Amino acid sequence: FPKTIIPDNNGVDDITVITLINTLEYEAADLMIYDKNGYKIKVLHNNLLLSACNREVWDGRDAGGNIVTCGIYVLIADWCWAMKQIIRDFFHLFFPEVCMACGNSLYHGEKVLCTRCMLKLPRTHFHQHAENPVSQLFWGRAPIDYATSYFYFRKSSHVQHLLHQFKYKGKKEIGIFCGQMLGKALMESSFFCDADFLIPVPLHPKKQAQRGYNQSEVIARGMAGRMNAVVDVNTLYRK
Repeated sequence: FPKTIIPDNNGVDDITVITLINTLEYEAADLMIYDKNGYKIKVLHNNLLLSACNREVWDGRDAGGNIVTCGIYVLIADWCWAMKQIIRDFFHLFFPEVCMACGNSLYHGEKVLCTRCMLKLPRTHFHQHAENPVSQLFWGRAPIDYATSYFYFRKSSHVQHLLHQFKYKGKKEIGIFCGQMLGKALMESSFFCDADFLIPVPLHPKKQAQRGYNQSEVIARGMAGRMNAVVDVNTLYRK
């Protein structure tokens, strides 16, 4: 690109064309212009998807559209996002992330559970039916509107294995992940989609001290992110 840029609209060196050669096959980058004192002048591009050869144009103006003063300016290409992914993938060659249900290695993009186990989880779909077996348990016992459960539970199943790791092995990410799945499902139900608050059942203080967290609250926080609801941990408490 030109050594000197003179953005005076005379048709000569009004712009500079920046060429990026993507030899390491990065996926994306942020492009920013800095002055010689290290101040960011303008963001040319956020999360630019990269090909083998990329060209970007700078017209000598800052973020506010004003022509910059005479001086030296530097282009910074921030490859951090791509580099983090490369480092993560290299690390996983030796310490792979595994499915919390079956123990097999997770592929890129999979979290907590592999796709196979995700599809095989025994979902009840009770949230789509008002008079489901869970609701019937409360009939004549407590005045409720609706009730549901997300999975069927069977001994020695993947669901039992997940719950055991979540409750006793400190795998909080399982609770967040399952809460997100449940929250997404409830948002598709006319019975639960308008919930404003989520109130987790509190643990006995001794048990919470042993485990370090209340699993009901962890699940609720996963749900809240998908339901635009507030987690209320102050209304219900144990004496």
